[in-house]
Amino acid sequence: MRPRWSVQHWAIIVGSLLIAGAIPASAGERLYVTYITPSPGSQAPVWIARDAGFLERNGIEAVLVFVDGSPRGMQAVLSGDAQVSTGPGTATVNARLAGGDVVMFATTINILPYYVITAPDIRTVEDLRGKTGANHIPGTSADFAVRIGLARLGLDPNRDVRFQTVGGSHLRLTAVMRGLTKFMVGTEPERLEAVRHGLKVLVDLATLDIPFPMDGLVTTERLIRSRPETIQRFTKALVETLHFYQHQKESSIRIMQRYSRLRGHAAGELRRPVVCPPARGLRHDQGALRPVAAGQADDLVRGAPRSWAELDGRLIGVGDPVAEPPSDDARPSLRAFVTLLLLLGGLGLLVLFWAAQTVPRQYPPELIELRAYALELAGQLRRGEIDGTRFHALLKQRARITRERLRL
Repeated sequence: MRPRWSVQHWAIIVGSLLIAGAIPASAGERLYVTYITPSPGSQAPVWIARDAGFLERNGIEAVLVFVDGSPRGMQAVLSGDAQVSTGPGTATVNARLAGGDVVMFATTINILPYYVITAPDIRTVEDLRGKTGANHIPGTSADFAVRIGLARLGLDPNRDVRFQTVGGSHLRLTAVMRGLTKFMVGTEPERLEAVRHGLKVLVDLATLDIPFPMDGLVTTERLIRSRPETIQRFTKALVETLHFYQHQKESSIRIMQRYSRLRGHAAGELRRPVVCPPARGLRHDQGALRPVAAGQADDLVRGAPRSWAELDGRLIGVGDPVAEPPSDDARPSLRAFVTLLLLLGGLGLLVLFWAAQTVPRQYPPELIELRAYALELAGQLRRGEIDGTRFHALLKQRARITRERLRL
């Protein structure tokens, strides 16, 4: 004889499903993001976006991975090991001209924020002639900066000086401090360290106002086409990050210190933070690189909104953005409200079931097994043996089996 379904039968099944539905399947869309240097001057936006919670707020679970140098960052994106990488225009142009499916969808610095740092005995630019400089690997922004900077100062970087490939900023600074080389280029943190160790800051290349996408965020065109809302949310998080940096300097510097291991305000400053790649800088004659045609430069620019309002309406924009600050309202999201309702509804139905236990009644063994199974899963979830996704799937599957068995 088929058992009759009572209110209590429905209470335990529906309540279990509501609680399972209230547990999020994951914290957000997971993206692997590489950053290419421990120097905070250019990499700080992705650090702050992750640690201050702006990426998570926009539904992205970012896993940050350090790789040394922008060419390696491009390789990680092209191979699929990372979905997004920080990187300058040089590496993006190189990869694109070589046939790589890479596009820059946002930048944070649109000038060359480098200083020419020298040994104490170097007094003028002419004193650099015939000297050896510490350089990064070819194709990096530091390599481009030292070459275009020397050219603007009247020296031929291919004839008047020599370069020794050393590596990242901290290695280049060490080479100059130990007398192995005579000069290098570095950003604000390196300038502060150089002054502290008695080195000379010869030229501030930022004063030359050379248009250049110093650092930005790069992904593949394939990802933009398949998941445009992901890039939109990432860009929105970046805008919120830049606003946070401008108004919460101390909190930002604490985050930057964790990644750069610098102390105090040596963590650096962001210079001209924006969210749109300048096509003019991409078209700039980049010395060792082939000149980029106007059409190719525009093709490198993806997903950059001109204003805060455009974040909800479009993905492609070229020009100087006007990033309006995000609202400071702390209103709970609709998703959190729905989750709370599901939890309360599920708990209410389970309370109804337990209250009904005071009335003598013979429950089918299938429901008793489901209750025991739900409690066992809850214990595993609490101990961390399974995650929310697994809990949701297993409980839903067992509830469906129980329902079918009760219908027989």
